Amino acid sequence: AMGGDRQALEAACAKSSRTHRSMWVEAPEGASFALLDGSVALVGDAAHSVTPSIGMGANLALESAASLASAVGEALDARAAAARGGTSEDGVAIAAAVQAGLRAYGAKRPGEVRPVQLASAMASRSAMPPRTGPPPVAAARAPQPVTAK
Repeated sequence: AMGGDRQALEAACAKSSRTHRSMWVEAPEGASFALLDGSVALVGDAAHSVTPSIGMGANLALESAASLASAVGEALDARAAAARGGTSEDGVAIAAAVQAGLRAYGAKRPGEVRPVQLASAMASRSAMPPRTGPPPVAAARAPQPVTAK
């Protein structure tokens, strides 16, 4: 840390009255976990980070993956049902169905995870002392050259 000087870092931290706080992002109401064009959807911490205080991070990620698969599957099933009317399947129509599934997931899932995020945040806040002073300072190790052996 601090260019490899551990003692300097420890001395600086010992003088600080700052408390380490974890940072997380709560999904705001109305958030989407997919781009509007349906080209990308997010799951896990990329979409809905939670503190480890209630042990739900991996569970939410797995539920989100299942929810995403279900939404895309339902959109593809609806496309297949429409195609039975005599329209042939084509790549553009399938891509549009997948995009519709991603958008459906993106719109629905934030409302499902928000209560867990709020419970997680509440549990963490109740276990942490109130912050005093300015925000914590992050220390990083100076870049080290890469050498071949």
